Amino acid sequence: MTVKFIRVQDPSLAVSMYTTGRRAFVNDGLQEALFPPRLFDPSDPDEQHRFRIGALKKRLVAPNAWSIAAVDDDVKDEDGGVKVLGYAAWYEPETPAVGDGQPRQDEEEQGWVEDGEGSLRGDGVKFPRCMDVKVHQRLESMLDESKRMLLGEPARPAWYLRSLAVDPDVSGRGLATQLVQWGIDRAKEDKIPAFVESTPAALSLYKRLGFVVVKDLPPLDNGHVLTIMLMDPEEKKS
Repeated sequence: MTVKFIRVQDPSLAVSMYTTGRRAFVNDGLQEALFPPRLFDPSDPDEQHRFRIGALKKRLVAPNAWSIAAVDDDVKDEDGGVKVLGYAAWYEPETPAVGDGQPRQDEEEQGWVEDGEGSLRGDGVKFPRCMDVKVHQRLESMLDESKRMLLGEPARPAWYLRSLAVDPDVSGRGLATQLVQWGIDRAKEDKIPAFVESTPAALSLYKRLGFVVVKDLPPLDNGHVLTIMLMDPEEKKS
């Protein structure tokens, strides 16, 4: 296997990235909280998938979003196209790090109920009925508060790791480490911090790569906890 790392800006790869994310986060607590089984509509089983793939396509073309994917020219998806083996969604400092209303993958997110067909965010973007509005609002509020605590207001520049996913079929080959290290290297070059909201499963990886725990967010109703972590190259010098 010869893996290379590319910046993905082609929306046609969104489906492969989303598929990898789904496989990486089977039975994930955050997904269960945001997309609870009680809101699943059997008459529209693909509602969540359509929405999240559409949101991912928009993020791929955002100028300051760096979606770094691990691919292998010899490994194809079931349609013969490029298969994304893993990816990290890094954001440059200029891009809103949290509270931008776009769903997370390990994580991926609503507004307030507008009618019987879904919900509207403040900017009029409609979200599917399969998402829990109150959980999303609570999560966004916690993330916004944590960002202010972490980076100040106005926020000091920082790289933000929004999503990280590796296909279980290629786990243990160092892809996650390399995908995270890509952003760490950029942060060190820029002499600014990098931060992430970690799932419990990824804590050891981030700690090994130099992130430190800042705080645990209050648990969601199902007990799932996200941990705010920071890697600050300037602090390491002191």
